Amino acid sequence: MDDSAIVGFSKQLHDIADAARDLVGDDMNSLKREIRIDTPAKLEQAFDAVAAENRILNIGIVGRVKAGKSTLLNALVFDGHAVLPKAATPMTAALTTLTWGERFAVSVDFYSDDDRRLIEERAEEYKSEFDKKKNRIREDWVKKQRQQGTSSQDVQQIDERAEKSARREMEKHEELAAAHDQLARMRQSSLDPTQLDAYQTLTAVDANELSKFLGEYVGAEGRFMPFTKSVNIEMPLDSLKGLRVIDTPGLNDPVQSREARTVDLLKICDVIFIVSPAGQFLNEQDQAVMSRITAKEGVREMVLVSSQVDSQLYGSEKRADLNEALKAIGDELSKRARDVLGNLPTEVRPVFDALQQSMRDSLLHSSGICEALRMRFDERETWDEGERHAWKLLAEDYPDYFSTENADRSRNSLNKVANVDAFRAAINRVADRKDEIMRKKLMDLRASELRSLENFRNKMIQLFKERINEIQNADTAKLKENLITISKNREVFFLKVQKEYGLCKQNYMQEIDAGVDEIINSIFKEMVDINKNHEKVYVRKDKREKDGWLNGFARKAWGGGNEEISVNELKISTPQVVGGVEDFSHNLGKSTNKLMSEIRKKMDSELLEILAGLGSELLEAEDGLDTDVIKAVDSVMNSIPIKAPIFDASIPDKLRGLGTIEGRDAERFKNDVLEFMNGLKKRARDHAARFIENIDNSMPGDLSGDIVKKIEERINVLKIQIERSAQTIARLERMIKHAEVARVHS
Repeated sequence: MDDSAIVGFSKQLHDIADAARDLVGDDMNSLKREIRIDTPAKLEQAFDAVAAENRILNIGIVGRVKAGKSTLLNALVFDGHAVLPKAATPMTAALTTLTWGERFAVSVDFYSDDDRRLIEERAEEYKSEFDKKKNRIREDWVKKQRQQGTSSQDVQQIDERAEKSARREMEKHEELAAAHDQLARMRQSSLDPTQLDAYQTLTAVDANELSKFLGEYVGAEGRFMPFTKSVNIEMPLDSLKGLRVIDTPGLNDPVQSREARTVDLLKICDVIFIVSPAGQFLNEQDQAVMSRITAKEGVREMVLVSSQVDSQLYGSEKRADLNEALKAIGDELSKRARDVLGNLPTEVRPVFDALQQSMRDSLLHSSGICEALRMRFDERETWDEGERHAWKLLAEDYPDYFSTENADRSRNSLNKVANVDAFRAAINRVADRKDEIMRKKLMDLRASELRSLENFRNKMIQLFKERINEIQNADTAKLKENLITISKNREVFFLKVQKEYGLCKQNYMQEIDAGVDEIINSIFKEMVDINKNHEKVYVRKDKREKDGWLNGFARKAWGGGNEEISVNELKISTPQVVGGVEDFSHNLGKSTNKLMSEIRKKMDSELLEILAGLGSELLEAEDGLDTDVIKAVDSVMNSIPIKAPIFDASIPDKLRGLGTIEGRDAERFKNDVLEFMNGLKKRARDHAARFIENIDNSMPGDLSGDIVKKIEERINVLKIQIERSAQTIARLERMIKHAEVARVHS
């Protein structure tokens, strides 16, 4: 049974339903809504969507700048050729996607006006902090010289030393330092950032020409680099067929719009390679990146990559045997990985549980430079300076494995260090798992849609039979009497409907308010607890002036009169908090919408029952609820469009791209987060109020009139069908036969 056969079955049933529309009226639409049946076109789209989801394997590459990501990608995709330029700073590292295409092409996204404004603000913040640190360091040195009674250094020397020390301290504020560097590059550029549209797309004849173009956009000294935010690359390479590779600039991105796009892309990745240099494996920056990776339904695999492993072959892990050296390095990296994973924040740890349980397959070493050497071993004249240096070290320390005189053994040894085959095995493993999951998903979709269609057919046959029964047993005189009764009781019916609808709406408004409050309090408390896990209080040593004239004299005379004090200051990892706030926003919106959907169904059900009861009173029915009334009310209620309001939960720019902050900045950030979350609580309540308002606005201006009109229509149609009973029943019986023989054709 394939997709087209099920779509064909759906078309058969919809054709029958359309042909019978004049026989059963709105009852057919009510039946479709009840079963939630898709049109053949929508059903085909659903099958195509699942197939398309399986067509592309999304691979994410994350890691800090200079972790070896570009070298690794060049090894995996370009046989070791340096097609992708290396980034120099977090700002020069553009978000890059690589996919298969019919030609070599690049589309570029430049920084917007808002992005550039933000970079300027961050650069100004860097300058302000830098000046404060420089002045403080200079004052400390001057005081120290006074205390020691020396003044050997002149003012210029002190300024130079203070500037170097302040710059070193500012390196800890990576986002601010990167923005400062990027703004300087922008100002040095001769380009007008408002005139870059003409350079957004380009094509190349081959990978070499493409590499030259890319160097201009994302290379450290590229002409367009200061203004490039992201690049999308298409290439007709077999290595990219069925893949989309997402090379990220990092998740502590100073440019919020790019960071948000990076996070969105990582959410759809089937496998994420977390790249960290073997020499500084899984440091604080890496752990911050890992804490931002969220869970995903379906297939998702994490792989830790210790890059640049060749650099570790010459230190304490040096062995005479290359295999033993690689094993010793692997054991140390595995121990480090287990320690780091075990100490991740509690709410993040489950995302990496599978990784920790399968460390053997999920921790890979790599060396992009060794893969480049291997692939171009017979073209040694093309090796660059870094590649020649790497080969020299390998040949000197492991002469039995690396020698130009034994090319085959050298290639095999380079392959062991590069370990590219292990990467391809990991990708294939995920692809196989994704194939299996998508096959099951497609089978489940087919089975579910087939059940719905068979249910639709059975209920449609039942509807036709009920209409035949109505025609055969209806009393024309009674129908005419009903029309007179409706006319007589219309005014009373109107008043009762208005009253009951008002009470029903009021009850459910109160229920929604109470439900939203409960959701808000529950999620808010959970979020506050999570945020506390990302806060740390540390002790900072500071100086304080002591009271008294003697201490004042000491300060003027030799810089004394002070005492050392300990100050508790707050330190916050903001990317992790922002990730949690995004989850809070998403969960709040999702839970609120779910609550309102459930209450809407409950309200519709209760209102349907109330209105049907009033409609039966309208007809003065003696035997309880009248079937025609129930169907008429159901038809009116189901025709009311309810547009769900959009819950605005966007994260403000001022909370993004701050990295790890401390002191007053951390306190200000904490207050901003709390203010935003409190604002979300108000928005959630407003969201619920708009939902009720939308229901109210969507209701017909004359609800009772529409119900009466629908009842009268049904009675009049039935009268006509009774007059033509033979022809009508014959048509309905033919419809029943058509529905009974409709089937899925193999």
